[in-house]
Amino acid sequence: MHSDSIIHLRITKNSGGGFFSDEWVKYADIQAVLKERSENSPIMSHFISPLLLGKSSNTSGFIMAVLSHLKLIRPLPKKKRLHELLDPGPFLDTVEKMMSSDVKPKAPAKKTVRSNTAKKKAAVKARTKKKATSRTNKTASSRG
Repeated sequence: MHSDSIIHLRITKNSGGGFFSDEWVKYADIQAVLKERSENSPIMSHFISPLLLGKSSNTSGFIMAVLSHLKLIRPLPKKKRLHELLDPGPFLDTVEKMMSSDVKPKAPAKKTVRSNTAKKKAAVKARTKKKATSRTNKTASSRG
């Protein structure tokens, strides 16, 4: 839950090692996309893809797993990768209780990304500093 009481979802890790994007996605946007489909048609993970930045095709499937865990969707019997939308009432009631409690929501942390170039420059700088320190210590010990 964001500090402005807007519900967000984010994948932070998985047990299989597949790639995913850890961006925050508004729950309301997910619900809107899932409700836009034709009446009584099944839900598929690719419906969520337009909400994502496109870093990984796995992310929408992982979000579907989260929605299933939260009992917002459920798999259709004998249908692979097809789901049905469930009543969000129990989930929203739980969130409402959390919002009215003394627990203060945290704003989503902004992810800082260091480019490979920045990482390489930092590594070179550290090696240079280490060499300079090593030379200074050798010179000092040879004089002493």
